Amino acid sequence: CRVGLLAGRHRGVPAMEMGLFRAPCFRKASLRSSIARLGLWALPLLMPLMLQMSLWLSHFESGLVTVVGAMGAVIRKLASQRLYAAVGFRTTLIAASVLTAATIAVNGLFTPETPLVLIAFFRFLGGVLRSALVTGLNVLSFSEISEEATSHATAISSVAQQISVALGVALAGGLLEVTTRFGGHELGLTDFHIAFYVVA
Repeated sequence: CRVGLLAGRHRGVPAMEMGLFRAPCFRKASLRSSIARLGLWALPLLMPLMLQMSLWLSHFESGLVTVVGAMGAVIRKLASQRLYAAVGFRTTLIAASVLTAATIAVNGLFTPETPLVLIAFFRFLGGVLRSALVTGLNVLSFSEISEEATSHATAISSVAQQISVALGVALAGGLLEVTTRFGGHELGLTDFHIAFYVVA
């Protein structure tokens, strides 16, 4: 990586063209996408832990619920273009943003008495909505980027996504640590509920 940066400087070509942030859509969409991904990437840590530690599901059952969410994301990817074309880009993006937050927050309502089918349904719905949201934000990010600058924009987006992944996991773990430390108790269901409400 360091060799690549030095080579880029030697040729007068930056490894990442930060001037792309002068494009309003790229700047705003990148920022919003990074913030949205904080909550999205907190889920892979929070959800399995809650399912196994507080809802008493087995590893297999927890894995099935997680897979259902991934299936929703894949299915939505296949139909995202038609959805945005049919409903309208702005309307779909706003609706996906609001509903995605709602599907994250609803995890804070689950208890050991909640039917597994209902939990799986909301995981599937959440996967569908998150996929639609991320697709829309990616399209918006590149809407003002020329073909020549696409490679630089892709590099910046990839780095931003990796940072969001790390921060999302850190945020989830930090929230659980704060609630248990200040509450003076062992990790419990209420702590997970609070974490879901915050990241939503």
